[in-house]
Amino acid sequence: MVRAALCVALLALCSGLTLRAEDAHEKLAIAMIDSIGELTTLMEACKDVESAKATAPKLSEAVKKFKALDEEGKKLGEPAKEVKEALEKKYDEKIVAAIGKMQKEGERIAKSPEIAKEIEEPMKALSGQ
Repeated sequence: MVRAALCVALLALCSGLTLRAEDAHEKLAIAMIDSIGELTTLMEACKDVESAKATAPKLSEAVKKFKALDEEGKKLGEPAKEVKEALEKKYDEKIVAAIGKMQKEGERIAKSPEIAKEIEEPMKALSGQ
């Protein structure tokens, strides 16, 4: 369940993040990459049931920040084609790496149902469920 939720969230991110532009859009792209890093770090901290329980509230807050950034991106709208291409060229590799690392952590957690259960709610929120 957590793995499916993470995959949905990552797909949504992939489809939206690289479509931002200009200064405000570039700042947003950087903030989203940082947010993915924060989420990943928190997921990495979930080594056992106890650490997952302790991390869950922090993960929930990080998900809220990420969702707020996503909403901000929707409000900014689509950039001009040239700007979009420039941002994709500049950030695509970083985005792919950040998402890949986060997905790896999600897969690790999914292999441990006890840990996954402790962070199920934040992960559902991340995927929009």
